Amino acid sequence: MALVVMFQNVLAFLFVSTFLHKTLNYREHIRIMNAYHLVPARFIVPSFILFAAAELAIGLTLLLSGITLYHVVSIGSLLSIYTFAIGFNLMRGHRHIDCGCGGILENEQLSWGLVLRNLLLGFSVAGIWKSQSLYIVEIALIHKLELVMLSLILFSLLCLFKELFNIRKKLVRLMKMFI
Repeated sequence: MALVVMFQNVLAFLFVSTFLHKTLNYREHIRIMNAYHLVPARFIVPSFILFAAAELAIGLTLLLSGITLYHVVSIGSLLSIYTFAIGFNLMRGHRHIDCGCGGILENEQLSWGLVLRNLLLGFSVAGIWKSQSLYIVEIALIHKLELVMLSLILFSLLCLFKELFNIRKKLVRLMKMFI
């Protein structure tokens, strides 16, 4: 049960962090949304607001209530939209677009790996929700707080590894320039 709660918390931090990344860099994110060529220009900003609000709502409610059917449906819907947009652009040959995922999930270009990642994340959410419904156990508040802190540490480590990976990629590119 503790692993389920930790996964929920990491997922919540993931959605809150993508919301923060996108809103703090909203001009860049709107530029990325335009690059997908899927939404008419006049609907880009309202779409951005809608997606950002959904990510914030998902993240906060995951922290407050744990995973529910609402989360499975809303995360599944968001991931389906994002996965369709990525897959459609890949089929059109548009690989050199930032994915627009935000935060720890951000990638510099589209790939089928992003499609696979989104599918796995969606199935994981459904699996965690299903496994949570099998274990109806109340966790004491102090244990919930401990799990939140452990989840925050885990999420921070994921962010650190992502940054280290990005540094490595930049160093490899720099070395290739001199060779």
